[in-house]
Amino acid sequence: MTTEISAPYDHPNNIVTREALSLGAAGTGTKNRWRTYQKMRLKATHFVVRTAGTANAFTAAVIAGTTTVGTQTIGTATAGVASTLLAGTGNTPKGVEVAAESDVSCTIAGDATGVVDVIYEYHVMPGALHTA
Repeated sequence: MTTEISAPYDHPNNIVTREALSLGAAGTGTKNRWRTYQKMRLKATHFVVRTAGTANAFTAAVIAGTTTVGTQTIGTATAGVASTLLAGTGNTPKGVEVAAESDVSCTIAGDATGVVDVIYEYHVMPGALHTA
């Protein structure tokens, strides 16, 4: 049985930054999905190169629920290089709300050999589901 949590916004559960790792997105057209069981706010998506791509057009596009967060260019970055795509507007990244039981996905384009780990940074929001 799941119930909805209605904790205040300053409740520790809502202010702790959490992360979800999706390993090894590789090859053009690869879609890397992560599904959340909680209502959340996606703050950023981090990328760490595992295998360098061979094309400057190597990109990763992030979609949260039905909202396009943005596209990060990875290019020919060497293994270990990290980059971040903020989920917000301008200099005030507030994040993108994602409904409970929705997914966040990352689609790779422009390179057939590059491999990148995708790390989603998020906060749980009031109204998240909780298993009793």
